[in-house]
Parts: sequence; C-alpha cells; structure tokens
Amino acid sequence: MLGVLGVVVLVGAIVGGAVALGHRDDDPKTTAPIGTAPVADPTPTATPTLTTKPDVEAPNEDCGHGDGLINVFTTEPPPIDPASLAEQRAVIDRIKAKDWSGFRIIGAVPTHLGVFAAVDNYDAAKKALEPEGVRMVSVAADELGDLNGQAVNAIQELLEPAVNDITRATKGVPGYASLALWQDAGAVVVDWKAPIPTEIEALAGVRDDGVTVMIQSVRYSEKETRAAQQRVSDAFEHHRVDAKWTMTDRCQDGSGVVVGIEPDSIGTRKAALETELSDIAGVPVHVVAAGPIAPAVGRLG
Repeated sequence: MLGVLGVVVLVGAIVGGAVALGHRDDDPKTTAPIGTAPVADPTPTATPTLTTKPDVEAPNEDCGHGDGLINVFTTEPPPIDPASLAEQRAVIDRIKAKDWSGFRIIGAVPTHLGVFAAVDNYDAAKKALEPEGVRMVSVAADELGDLNGQAVNAIQELLEPAVNDITRATKGVPGYASLALWQDAGAVVVDWKAPIPTEIEALAGVRDDGVTVMIQSVRYSEKETRAAQQRVSDAFEHHRVDAKWTMTDRCQDGSGVVVGIEPDSIGTRKAALETELSDIAGVPVHVVAAGPIAPAVGRLG
C-alpha cells in the first residue's frame, strides 16, 4: 500500500482520460513512448507566500496552475532522456526479434523508468526478460487501457518506495500541502508551503531507482486549507452566509479554497461572495457555480 502523509494521495486515473498517454499500438516499434511529448519547462518555480489579507489577494485563476506549478492531471510529461530512449528502443528491438519459449510478448514501450512489456505469461516472461533489460513485466490487461495505460499501472508500483521514503522523511515537518503520483513522468510531485524547509528541498531530484521527486512551493499547507474549509462549512451550516452552498475543496495549486454555490445564489454577487467567504476562511476563496449533488438512485440487495 502507498504511504500517505496522513491525507489522501492524489493519483492520476489509469482509465477515463485523467492521464493521457497516446494511442494503442501492439507493435512496440511504433507505439508512442510515454513522455515523448514536448513540454516547455517541467522545473517547478516558487509561488510567493501570501502576506496580505485574504480579501486583498485572490487565489490563482480558477484555483488551478500557479506560476510554474505542475498539475499531474493536465501537464504533459517531459521527454524521456534521448540516451535512455535509444537504449530502451534497442532493448525492445532485441526482445521482439527473439523466439521465446513459454510466453508471448504482446507489446512493449519505453517509459521514464525503463522498458515495460505486456505478455501472456508473467512468470516465464519476467524470468527471461529482466536479464534482457526489461524493467517492468505485466500480463496484458485490456481493461487497463492501451499499452501505455498498462505501463502507467506498472509504473505506479515503482513509485511506491519513493512515496514511502518521502512519508518517513517529512514526518513531523510542518507545511505539507499535497502529494501526487505523476506516473507518465516517472515522478512524485510534492507541494509544500513556502518557504520550503531545507530538509524538504533536499528530497528533490532523481533517486537511485530512477524516480524523480519534485518539490513545489504553494501558499498554504494542507492543514491550513482544511481548517479554512471547515470555517466555511460551519458558516454555511449556521446560515451566516446568504447563498446555497454545495461544496468546498482545496485549490489545486494551494492558493486558497474553492467554494461551490448554486448558480441562482450567485447572480451578480460573485466578487462580493468571494470577499465575504475569504474573510470567514482566512484564506482566499474562489467561488464557482456548482449545482447540488444528485442523490444516488438504485436498489439495494
């Protein structure tokens, strides 16, 4: 099980489009490798610490990307290192050229953490392919998506040791905001309240196992945004705000809190509601139109 710093770990969905990994192609010579899409600059940059009152400074636009922040659900991964990519393609060509006894290679693809191969017999394939330079072997599973989608599932297992190490190393250090697995980049992304402590900054970089740890600075810690959410929730539950509230959540970039209000309650009051709720929350609040959650319909038993 993944170590979790006392909170939920955000994980990119393997199916359903949360992590886009290209197209399916069972020929590994033509399958698009994970991480070949260009990216402007994957290096995180600092976000300034909020020093003014919440009603003076707004959260970042749409509570999404702060300046330089990586959102693992929408940011294209950096390209695979050219030397590694060439080496992995050579491995794939070599294993595809051989006739294997006891298993068949369904497909193979380069990734940031090494070659992934989908096969029809795990035990036989793992024993034979690992000495050839294949790092991940898995039984082909169409329910996990195309070949790249199946590789993402295997990569997640390789990220677990990094998550566990980060959990241990950061225990008791204040300022934690969030942790996310960026499978298609072979990375773990940690958001921390600025200024980031030296011992947290020291975790950033490429580990011996090839996993990249990225540390990003945000305005607020997870503890602060949870407390802000609770203050907002209490205000609505005690009818201190004249609006139909539907949800609260942490801004993805740690710049404040997002509050969902039914559209007919917002009208032309969006700015006024944001000011009022920011005063209550103690952090910037971004108001969005959000209808009530429909109750589940169905039969038990």
